[in-house]
Amino acid sequence: MLIVDDKNTIFSSENVFFFVGIGGISMSALALIMLEKGFEVRGYDRDSDTPLVNQLKKAGIPICHSYYDGVFDGVTRVVYTAAIQDSDIMLSAPRTMGLFTMERSEFLGQLMKTEGNPIGIAGTHGKSSTTGMISSIFLEARRDPTVLVGAEMPSLGGCYHIGKGKDFIFEACEYKDSFLDFFPGVAVVLNIALDHVDYFGTIENIIASFRKYIFIAHTAILNYDCENCHKAAEGYENTLIWFSESGNENADYYAGNMRLDNGCAVFDAYFKGQYLGVLHLGVVGAFHIGNALAALATAHSQGIDFVFIQKGLASFTGVKRRFERKGYYHGALVVEDYAHHPDEIRATVSAALSIHKNHVIAIFQPHTYTRTAKLFNAFTKAFQGCHKVLFADIYSAREKPNGVTSQMLAQQTENGLYCPDDESIVNALDELVQKGDILLVLGAGNINRIIPKIMKVSQ
Repeated sequence: MLIVDDKNTIFSSENVFFFVGIGGISMSALALIMLEKGFEVRGYDRDSDTPLVNQLKKAGIPICHSYYDGVFDGVTRVVYTAAIQDSDIMLSAPRTMGLFTMERSEFLGQLMKTEGNPIGIAGTHGKSSTTGMISSIFLEARRDPTVLVGAEMPSLGGCYHIGKGKDFIFEACEYKDSFLDFFPGVAVVLNIALDHVDYFGTIENIIASFRKYIFIAHTAILNYDCENCHKAAEGYENTLIWFSESGNENADYYAGNMRLDNGCAVFDAYFKGQYLGVLHLGVVGAFHIGNALAALATAHSQGIDFVFIQKGLASFTGVKRRFERKGYYHGALVVEDYAHHPDEIRATVSAALSIHKNHVIAIFQPHTYTRTAKLFNAFTKAFQGCHKVLFADIYSAREKPNGVTSQMLAQQTENGLYCPDDESIVNALDELVQKGDILLVLGAGNINRIIPKIMKVSQ
């Protein structure tokens, strides 16, 4: 882990930043933040025509798509994404030249040290949505925070916002322990479950990492209903705040009288037995009650009046690829969601069932072989209530095949059907989908490529 004692060493005005893998959601946001702070920014990405890459080019950032002699001329700082291998010439070349290099999480950690009140949102599920909720509340309260979300937030016009206030609200991802490079003053943990098994291996290792993250902060806001959160917080002696969506009155913040209004949660909010008022959420799904309580606890403990919390949560309509309504296919509502873990899939299916009386049909692209193998049985049970589940091939991401396949998942899942290519997905949908159904497109890979194809067919 790189430690830089003097932040001015990195952020002095003469530095020229080069971002390797600049087209990623977080890397693009960091590049734009540095550009807006007045630094010269350049970058590399293998993809030449994506919405984020095009946005960066439009902002005036020069981007190359392959190595060439002189590409690093004038550069003083190189920031790279964790997806870049040490052997990649776009990383090995600047190191050979003796240039200063930092991994994305290390750079973000140093950046937040320049901010007055870093608030990090971590957890296996719900990070982007909760970061969005908290940001919406702080903006409603005119705190004008700096925000960095791991997904596009329509109300921000992107995945970041540079504010003039002291608050820095950011999503803290646990993969490869990247959140241990951060310096949150307030550490929010929504839940802790088995995931990223290619790195962590066991739930005990995950809990240990979250424990380290929590102990960095002077204030921890944790889910009382999550047993693993209790394990991670053992021995924590700073300010500890609990929230409970199950209504457990032992928590500091908890919900009561929970109900749904057109699929959106409505509930009474309490703080240490005191009734605060009613919260109406602007996003579909009962599972968002826990996210909203985490946002409530964060904002309320930071001195924000409850009326701003009400307005901020009501006006927050979600982030991209999180129960995002895309349009209609043969009269069926098409919803895209990033869900790629069994818990997330169950929550998304439940949300769909809460707003539709007709059939719910899912298209699912599993994400990574190790996750699919380790959580295989849980995946087969995650789609209960679906009329049909179409399985696309596994999105390999950073991995090589290990024997598990989507065909195996389809065979073990009730109403499952394996579709080896996009054409077979479209053909199956053409036979299955009826007006009034809801079609879920699920996965963290590139399964959303199917959406424009089926929309075109529908037209």
